This record gives sequence, C-alpha cells and structure tokens, in this order.
Amino acid sequence: MRACLVLMLLIFTACRPAAPAPTATPQALLLTEQVNILTPPAGAVIYSELIMISGTGVDLPGDAFALSLIDPDGKVISSTIVRGAAGPWSFELRQDYTGEPLEVTITARPLESGVGGDYAQRTIALAGLEYRPAGSFGRIDQPADESTVGGEILQVNGISSGIESDQILLQLTADNDQEISRQVIAAGNPYRLDEMPWAAEISTERYTGPATLQIKPYNPLDEGSITLASVRIMIDAAAG
Repeated sequence: MRACLVLMLLIFTACRPAAPAPTATPQALLLTEQVNILTPPAGAVIYSELIMISGTGVDLPGDAFALSLIDPDGKVISSTIVRGAAGPWSFELRQDYTGEPLEVTITARPLESGVGGDYAQRTIALAGLEYRPAGSFGRIDQPADESTVGGEILQVNGISSGIESDQILLQLTADNDQEISRQVIAAGNPYRLDEMPWAAEISTERYTGPATLQIKPYNPLDEGSITLASVRIMIDAAAG
C-alpha cells in the first residue's frame, strides 16, 4: 500500500506543470549615464535625405549608444550606433521618407539589452521635398504681429529655410525706418533645405513706440534687401 502511495505521488509530481520562469526586470539606467540631443531643434521639419544630429554623452558603457528615428506607430525609420560619444558627438543619419509631413521622434537608447528607458528624445517632422515651399523663406512667431512688448531685451523666435549663408539678420527699426538694433543669428541649417526653428534676443536700446522686427538673409558683403518676414510691434517700457 505504501509503495502504491509513493508511486502515485511521483506520478502526480511529474504531471504538474513547471512553474513559470520569473520575468526579467529591466535594469534601470545609471544616474551618471546621459545623452543630450542638441540638434536638430525640436519642431524642425526635415526635407533632406540626411539629418545632422549632434549632442553630448556622459559615462556611457563603451562610449556608445543606439540612435533611432521612430514614427508615431513605433516603426524604426532609420537607426545606427553612435560610437566615441564621450563628450560632444555628431552623426549624419540617412532617411528615405518622402511623404507628407510626419511627426517622428529621435531616440537615444542604451545598447545593452534588458536596460529600460531612453537616454533622450527629440520630436521633429519629416516631409518629402514636394511639400517644401520654394526658395528661401522665414517666419517670426514671437512677438506676434501688432502685439505690445516691453523691456530692454526682446525675445524673438521663428523659423527659416533656404538661406545660403546659413545666417539670419534680425533688425529692429523705428517708424521712421531708422535702425534701433540688429543681431546676426546662426540659422543652424547644414543642408539649407530644412525648416529650422531659431531664437534670439535683441536690444530695444530703451526705445519706446511703434517699431518693426524683420529678418533677412545675412551676407557680410551684401546684407540683403530681401525681407523674409516682418512683424509690427509697439514697444512699451511698462509692458511685460
């Protein structure tokens, strides 16, 4: 009888399903591991086949990381491994998207499998060349047209594209067309085709009254007579 019970116990044990293997818990990123994406700026619209991506890296295993371009559905459009990323790094990432404007994410991730989380992300847009406006163009987004602003320094931002010198001349002029101040801005557009956001500060030189902000392509030999964009503003020392 005892032998029969032992035999039944052995059969029951053998027939029981094996316990599931424990799920691997993703390792957390070390606090010292960092990747910063500096360019292109958030909001850039890329029309060219190459994207110049740059940034900095700190304490990365092997001084390397995975750089990917990912669409809204999580599909990888393009990817590479960036090596030698101790400190400043840059990479030309090729992409072949040719459709209408599509928001995508530049993602920097650890190379090691099982490590959870991304080092950094940056949202931009891709678009085929047929969706690009012709020639050189630009826009001033801030301050808004016909707005009232104040202070000795104005914060100005907008977008530009197609500027051969890759430099923008930002001018502040009074109502009588007398120049109040100017600023030369790097457009940050290595292939000239893309639509790149820019930001700058310009002094009001304590001027108050109606004024115009305008941007032009900048060339040291010919400062350019083509105005890409302009906004009318009222400068009030008490505003802001």
